[in-house]
Amino acid sequence: MITVEYRDVEDMFNQAKLLVGMMAGEPVAPVTTITQVSAAPTTASTPPPAGPAPVVTPAANPAEPEVKSYTVEEVRAALSALSKAGKKAEVKAILESVGVSKLSDVQPEDYAAVMQKAGAV
Repeated sequence: MITVEYRDVEDMFNQAKLLVGMMAGEPVAPVTTITQVSAAPTTASTPPPAGPAPVVTPAANPAEPEVKSYTVEEVRAALSALSKAGKKAEVKAILESVGVSKLSDVQPEDYAAVMQKAGAV
């Protein structure tokens, strides 16, 4: 059994995106730090050891800022969540900021900008 603890929801979301990217064959930054809690196996009658969960820190490359590539499905989900939260005017403003009036007209090279603006709302 593997148990994973996350610092917060954003950490969990980032790790999930990393795993999805790995499954899709996208390049992944090498891991530079792993902190292991305990190598001792646990049984059903023994509770897992207390303490911090393993922390994985991706290697940073300051020369190349990482630009995440998004799919239209990811962009649609983010904008849909904003719309359902009553922020339809903000969604419209985001689309207009990239020069379109509907999601299907957004160019793939603009997905990152749309996601960044959606995250700021």
